[in-house]
Amino acid sequence: MIDNIDLDLLRFMTVKDNYDMYHRVITKGMCTRESWTLLGDMGTYYKQYPEQQEIDETFKLWFRVTGHPAWKDEQHAIYNTVIGNVLSRQIPASSGPFRDQLDRLRFFLASAGEEDNRISVLSSRTPEEFGEKRGRQSRLGSHLGKGDYGAIEVVVAIVDPPKTPAKVKAVKIQRDRERYRSALRSATFLNQFKGKQAKSKLRVGDDIKSAHPGAVKASKVVALSVKKLLVAYEELNIANR
Repeated sequence: MIDNIDLDLLRFMTVKDNYDMYHRVITKGMCTRESWTLLGDMGTYYKQYPEQQEIDETFKLWFRVTGHPAWKDEQHAIYNTVIGNVLSRQIPASSGPFRDQLDRLRFFLASAGEEDNRISVLSSRTPEEFGEKRGRQSRLGSHLGKGDYGAIEVVVAIVDPPKTPAKVKAVKIQRDRERYRSALRSATFLNQFKGKQAKSKLRVGDDIKSAHPGAVKASKVVALSVKKLLVAYEELNIANR
C-alpha cells in the first residue's frame, strides 16, 4: 500500500508547475502501483484542463467518472481514500531535501550528453539469474545508453548491506549490437563492477579496463550506466522504500 514518501510525492505533483518540471524523472520503479496510476492520471487531467493550476477535490469526481469508469466500487474506494490522504497533506516546501533530491535526479538525467537517458530505476526483486541466494532482496535497475552500433541496455543488481553503502552485486548486458559484444558481455569485463559504489570512479582507463581495444566507447557506456544507477539509488534514498 502507499506510504508517506509516495503521499508527499503525489501532493507535490498536485501543483501543475511541479508536475511539468519533474514528472519525467519519476519512474515506475520508484512508486507503488497506486502512486504510479495517480501520477499518470494527473498528467491526463492536466492535459484535459490546461487552465487548472492545482489538483483539488474535483479530481476525485473526474477520476471516477472519466478516468476509470469501468472500475469496481472497491477499487474506487481505495483510490478515493488515497486521493483524500494526498490532498489533506501539506505541500512539501519549494526548497529543502525533498525538492533537492528531485533536482539532483533531473540534473543527473539531463547531463548524459549523447546518452538516451532512459533509466528504469530499481524495482525490488529476488534475482536468481544474478546468482543471488533465494529469498535475498536486491534492487534491479536498467539504463539505456548509445554505443557505436545502437542502444546498449545495462542491467545492474544492487545490494544494500546494513550500515554500509549500497554496492553492485552484478551487471549484465540485456541488449546490444556491438561489434565486440562477446568481450562486452564477458565475465572478465563485467566482474570489474562487482562491489563498486556510488563514490567509485567507474571510469574506463582508471578503475575499469575496456572490454576490448575496439570497444572503448561501449565500455564507457556500460560504466556510465552503472554509475548513474548507483547515484540514483543513493540520491533517491531507495534503500529506505
